Amino acid sequence: MGAIWQGSWPATDLATLDFVVGGIPRGGTTAFADAFNRHPDIYCHASESHLIEFALQMAGQRPVSAAALPAVRAELRRCLQVNLIELVEFNLHMGSPEPPLRFGEADLDLLADEMAATLGRDFKGLDCADQLSAILARELRRRSGKPLVGEKTPSNALALDQLGWRRAPTNAAPLFVVVRRPFAVIRSMQARLANPIDLFAAEYSGSIAEMAGYYARHALACARLLRAGARLCRYEDLSGNPHLAFRQALQVIGVAASDRIVHDLAQTIQYRGRDTSRSGFAAEEQALIDAITQPALDQLGYGRDPASQADAVSLDCGGQVIAGRHPDGWLEQRSVLMLVAQPHHRRALLEIWHRFPAAIVGAHSQVHWSVEATDGRILASGRAVGGDEAMIELAIAVDPATWHHCANGNLLLVAELRCTHAQVPMAHADEPDGASLDVRALSGQLRHVAFD
Repeated sequence: MGAIWQGSWPATDLATLDFVVGGIPRGGTTAFADAFNRHPDIYCHASESHLIEFALQMAGQRPVSAAALPAVRAELRRCLQVNLIELVEFNLHMGSPEPPLRFGEADLDLLADEMAATLGRDFKGLDCADQLSAILARELRRRSGKPLVGEKTPSNALALDQLGWRRAPTNAAPLFVVVRRPFAVIRSMQARLANPIDLFAAEYSGSIAEMAGYYARHALACARLLRAGARLCRYEDLSGNPHLAFRQALQVIGVAASDRIVHDLAQTIQYRGRDTSRSGFAAEEQALIDAITQPALDQLGYGRDPASQADAVSLDCGGQVIAGRHPDGWLEQRSVLMLVAQPHHRRALLEIWHRFPAAIVGAHSQVHWSVEATDGRILASGRAVGGDEAMIELAIAVDPATWHHCANGNLLLVAELRCTHAQVPMAHADEPDGASLDVRALSGQLRHVAFD
């Protein structure tokens, strides 16, 4: 890469996004965004830029070092290529309609240059996401000709949750989180994985427990955002009564919600909200999905499905991370933990290893680890001073009153394992040659789980 681009786009109003859409992947976010595009004054980019997710990865690394900036720019350009061109072309190949707005290669070069220059400045946390989003919003507004623009990426929910998003009077951009019950979501994930030419479905892979954990991870992030002021949109409500759902959504944005406009938006939604079919799932799979996802569903206000098989789940003693764990063992800042204790056990003991570069954790700074119940209660916590190699032990009380009772007598807990810090090796180079090619946000590793 040459020097960072110092030019400018054609003169336009540098305004931020007017709304953001996130939620549970395969949960209806695209349908929600596509419907908004039927409004004469709204454009919602539904092609998943993943920019807020990228900002999250970089937000704890601010500013990106000069040595790492060329590699960060190259990775940002690659992400834009995948999400704004290749994914769009794949969706068209699979029968999706032509999107109302598309980017070309030259467009992405300019976007990558301007965004990379922003990453080299001292913006932190949500400010980093705001800066990248503002650049995208300006281009969406200019190209679409619509006065109000938004962006849809399901992982916006995960990223904004970790960035500490909170609705404030001065925050003009509403956040919509679109959610759906787990069986329809997991069935859609499986269908994507079964397609041999789908190169974008790898994030859904794993066992049934890991798919349910993937669902729970996103659902719990959505629940926290709701408490912080986001707007909930259940797909079951959206498809069951779209006229009411879209009238309310348009009121949140503050645009006209005439009967004709609402009807146009509602016509885009197929009436599928009552499909809670468990077909295709074996009895033991249903029980496992129900047991893992019910705590998250409680936080979203769904309540228990009368057909739930959670009480029939039968699990062996042990502990594992079922979401937020990379294949080599590294954890993201928030991961989903499944612990299964025997009735006589009093504690679950977790050993967690971490090591952070000095640029991430200073010698006198503290790294905190915690295990949190799905309702936010802290079940265990530990800390270490500095980022040097350390092993943290967390002891979690086995409580029959709050753990789920399995059919074989064992006790199940689904909780979140959280670290206060993460690093992106690419953004902070440990080697004199510059940044690594590792673009993941990493915290530590769960090395051992025991019970006593």
